[in-house]
Parts: sequence; C-alpha cells; structure tokens
Amino acid sequence: MRLRLGSLVLLFCSSAIAADITFIDLEEICKPPYTSGAILRKDPLFVDDFLALHCLLRKTKPDSVFEIGTCTGEGTLIIKNAVQDSLVYSLELELGTSSYDLQSIGSACYLPYVQVIGDSLSTNYADFYPISAWFIDGAHDYLHVFHETKQALQSNPVLIVWHDADIPEVLEAIQNGLQGSNHKLFQINNTRIAFSIPSEGNNHEL
Repeated sequence: MRLRLGSLVLLFCSSAIAADITFIDLEEICKPPYTSGAILRKDPLFVDDFLALHCLLRKTKPDSVFEIGTCTGEGTLIIKNAVQDSLVYSLELELGTSSYDLQSIGSACYLPYVQVIGDSLSTNYADFYPISAWFIDGAHDYLHVFHETKQALQSNPVLIVWHDADIPEVLEAIQNGLQGSNHKLFQINNTRIAFSIPSEGNNHEL
C-alpha cells in the first residue's frame, strides 16, 4: 500500500509487521490548513509537541479520542479543540494518588469532555468503544506505556500518539508494544512526539 505524509511517500508490503521507526520533520505534519485554529501550550518547551498533536488529529479526523493522563487538562483542551464535535475521553488517577500535586483534574479544559477516573493498568477500555484515536501521556515507564499501547491497538484505531517518546524506556515500550501489529511507527524530529497509523488496508493520507 501507499502512505503519503505530505511530500514523503512510503511503500509497505502487506506482510510488514516490524515496529521500525521512520523519522520525519514537524513541517511534514504541521502546515495549513491543519495548523489553523490550534491552541498552543503556554510552556514553550511543549508548543511543537502539542501543535503536532493538533495537526495529526485534524488530518485523521477521528470520531472519538481516548487520552491517558489528564493532569491539568491542557492537553485535553488541545485535543477537544482539534476534533471539535468528536467525543473525547480522558483518564486520570484519583485526586491525591498521582505523582503530580494536582489540586483539581482537568480544570484547564473548558470544552466538554468525559472525565474517567482510574488506573490505566486496570481500566477496561472496551467500555468506551469505539475509540478511533489515542493520546498516551500517562506514566512514563515501560510497564505502563507497553500495556497502554497494547490496549490501544485492540480498538483498531486510525491513530495513536505518544508524548515523551524521547525517553528511552518509553520508546522501547512503544516499539515492543507495536511489534506484530499492522501499525507503522513515526517519530517527529525535535519533538517528544511519536505516532502510529495502520500500514495496511485503506490509504491513509497524512
């Protein structure tokens, strides 16, 4: 099949299952009209990361998104703004049990979304199907990221996005989690973002 990412065209054999990484530049993902209307993170260290998230969601147009790691809700707001009327779920640990000193969960998101309270290792994600896209930004360790990646794949998503993929054990968990799947892994240069889309079936124009 043929996958188009802007001017970058990749060819895949239908039997390819390896979770190798393809590195691409931010400009391959973030350009008009997909950049329009983006809400940017206030922290300059995260501007490009969440602009990439916005553009990926605008390009793939998922019907629903499941975010792991609500925290203050800044990312949740960016997701909901990008997908507009699509349903957004966001999972966070019960207040007081997270490693973050949160006074409230999701308070920065003023757009409507569904808050889910629970542990990503024990949540039954099938309760929220169909899930078209995922943003995985919870605990940044191998155990959680590997488990969350495996769970995400079970919903047959059009898109999975990971934050903090620059952390070696996070990237290793992503690669191992995708191994044997039909998803192709990309990492965006000079960001903390990795993402995957199906490499088989219908064409995916990005």
